[in-house]
Amino acid sequence: MKNKSDKKTPPPSTSSSEAITDPLKEAPFRVLGQIQRRYILVEKKDRIILFDQHAASEQDIYAHYREEFQADNIKTESFPVPLLMELSPQNAILLEQHLSYFQKLGFNIELFGKTTYAIHSIPRILKQDTCQAAILSVLEELVLFGKSRRPDEIIRHILEKVACHAAIKSGETLSLEVMRQLISRLDVIKSISFRPHGRPIAIEISEEELEKRFNRPI
Repeated sequence: MKNKSDKKTPPPSTSSSEAITDPLKEAPFRVLGQIQRRYILVEKKDRIILFDQHAASEQDIYAHYREEFQADNIKTESFPVPLLMELSPQNAILLEQHLSYFQKLGFNIELFGKTTYAIHSIPRILKQDTCQAAILSVLEELVLFGKSRRPDEIIRHILEKVACHAAIKSGETLSLEVMRQLISRLDVIKSISFRPHGRPIAIEISEEELEKRFNRPI
């Protein structure tokens, strides 16, 4: 499997400071703002929709990452000096057992010492300061897998964990441009979907429901 370090095609935005160069001119929705730095409030024709910003970003990145994997075209970022990661003996064994899966998903990791590993490259959707936490999170749940999990389940698990750690965080301040771009990519205005873990990305309230709540005639 070939991993490419293409610097020309940016991944989905995972930061509020990332510039948006091509905002939609005529979006089918209107972003009203951010609530408690956790939710994105959107107006859409006859309803309002409240998005969980972390869940929405996670779904966006998961879909993008999975498409790259299926196309055998995962964008990676290489480090001039490898990052060293010290593991417990149990986690070192788990990583060795599943190293080929990590490699298929954009990680270049090699043994550096007895239980120390050198990270040479990671998927571009991840940040350097979150890559070790993402790897450890995968290993923690692999302990529960045992030997019964199928390869496709392990791949999906890694995809989900990486997307979770790469996503916009709850409590992060977002600009209107970043919020608009995220919502436009999701395409969940028409059909509210769910994050990889199964929890909803958003809740919606129809105009009819609002009228009922305020005891207005329908």
